[in-house]
Amino acid sequence: MVIVLAGAVAASAWFVLAPHTTKSVTTAETTPAEPPVQLTTATDLERFLPTGAVVVVHYQGGETFRPAFRASAIGQILTDPQMRQFLQKPKQALYRSVMVATNAPRPDVNGQFFHWLARKESLLAVYIDDKPQAALCVRLGADAPKARAALDEALQGDDSVSKRTFHGSEVTVIGPHQQQAIAKDVFVFATESNVMDAVLERIGAASPPDAASLAPALDVGQAIGWAVVDIPRALEKARGVLKDPDAVTKFDAIVTELGAQQVKRFEMAAGFDGPGIRTAARVSGLAPGSGLFALYGSRAPLDDAPFRLIPKDAAAASAARINLGAVWDLVMRIMEVAVGHDGFQQVQSAIATFEGETQVHVKQDLIDSVGDVLVFYAVGLGQTSPALVTGAAAPGPPNLAVTVPTFNVCFYTYGIAARFCTPAEYSGATPNYVGLYQINVKIPTNAPTGDTIHMYLSTSQSTSEEVLIDIQ
Repeated sequence: MVIVLAGAVAASAWFVLAPHTTKSVTTAETTPAEPPVQLTTATDLERFLPTGAVVVVHYQGGETFRPAFRASAIGQILTDPQMRQFLQKPKQALYRSVMVATNAPRPDVNGQFFHWLARKESLLAVYIDDKPQAALCVRLGADAPKARAALDEALQGDDSVSKRTFHGSEVTVIGPHQQQAIAKDVFVFATESNVMDAVLERIGAASPPDAASLAPALDVGQAIGWAVVDIPRALEKARGVLKDPDAVTKFDAIVTELGAQQVKRFEMAAGFDGPGIRTAARVSGLAPGSGLFALYGSRAPLDDAPFRLIPKDAAAASAARINLGAVWDLVMRIMEVAVGHDGFQQVQSAIATFEGETQVHVKQDLIDSVGDVLVFYAVGLGQTSPALVTGAAAPGPPNLAVTVPTFNVCFYTYGIAARFCTPAEYSGATPNYVGLYQINVKIPTNAPTGDTIHMYLSTSQSTSEEVLIDIQ
């Protein structure tokens, strides 16, 4: 879903803001004048799609978020004249690749539809019955007559297409799984007749029907789009496709191992928040102890301490606590279920052969020994090699300015006399900053755990003040 929304952002950034020279579509003088287009802006687009969708993806449209985009950092980059000139060739290559992939005889019409798709609000829904089905709605607004004329001209003389009428709307059947129509001001694409007819019936309804899926309540600023996955329905439909009883048993076992039966809904959204893009996601139904929750190996949510360590001008950053040991165990259990006892024994034998030849134990040496890496920032850590220039930004790789001497990072808790110290993986100036230092340290596997662990820096000459951290 993230990829879908990110792709929509990238496409819109170019198609909405870049200058376009699309050819106008002309019709014969004898063509009767189009009646005034019926606008559907008062009705949420998701009300036009049938209920029961497994996945729903909504795109707000570049016309709506264009001011927020232009005010953002990425918008200022992409609207720079030099960047526009640089993107001309990639844009032309994109058009050529689409023309080749679709074997389109009219690339100018293709370009116009790409432009509409980037600028207009759209909604995609995926259904699963005996086979996957999909429907796409694009709100064209006042451009609906122009789009209808473009479609008619593009398909004129093509004997492979046929037409039918449903609820007063003309439906063009292009192939076994490709139908399109324009009802009021909405362009509709569907893979099957039953889906197309359901959409047209909803568009033509006197009162707006129930929404196919509710938009997630995630605050992301000026929305770019959102996506929702109905996990229970997806699992139900996937299970229903299986005919072999053994396959059904394996499917149920894997779902149980993952803890996916507890998940109700996956939601994500993206939007422009001042200079940057804010994304948010929610997985409803997860409970501590479920298989999916164990992938992150966390007994408590992350506080905001890791985020305070991220420089304010960072392009992108994220933080997570992942228990790799739990991931390994879960993968092994799922593999045992999926491939059966004999197949799993072969996997185990292959792992044992590898461990015997390399004298490396995969679980103990490569996974359990991997500790979390802490990165924290400080000022006034002293001299570096090479020496820093007063008032100048610190150098980056390969000439990093490391502290002299380097630091050890120590951990302890009350009730345990031992101090657990480990050399810092890096201690020195933060590249491209003035007067800022950073320490990177991997938490030793034998370090104490708890929410009141004392941590401090030490050298052969001095010891720093202590801070409290949480190690789980």
